[in-house]
Amino acid sequence: MRQRGETIFSVGRNFAGVVQMKLWLLKARDDLPVGDNPWAPWYDCIHGCVIRAPSEAVARQMAQRAGKEETSGLEAKSGSVWLDPGYSTCTALEAEGEEEIVLIDLALG
Repeated sequence: MRQRGETIFSVGRNFAGVVQMKLWLLKARDDLPVGDNPWAPWYDCIHGCVIRAPSEAVARQMAQRAGKEETSGLEAKSGSVWLDPGYSTCTALEAEGEEEIVLIDLALG
């Protein structure tokens, strides 16, 4: 049984030797200046994702690879946006914290 304040996801190995992962929330920064915002215009871009990975570095690499098609135009302006903390945030999702919707899977057609 979990104890109060215990982290559900952790990096390391469990008793069976399996690597345990964290969930990472990656988002486009919302404080970018108008002239240096690779998400402008805002449509047809990935603005965030949730990734299971052992570290922030791996999570950022996975996001960059997954968004390759969507970020190809962005890269021309700003480089690898999901790898660069100047353009995106990457925070570990913890069990404790404010209520929030982490993911909505929406398909428009």
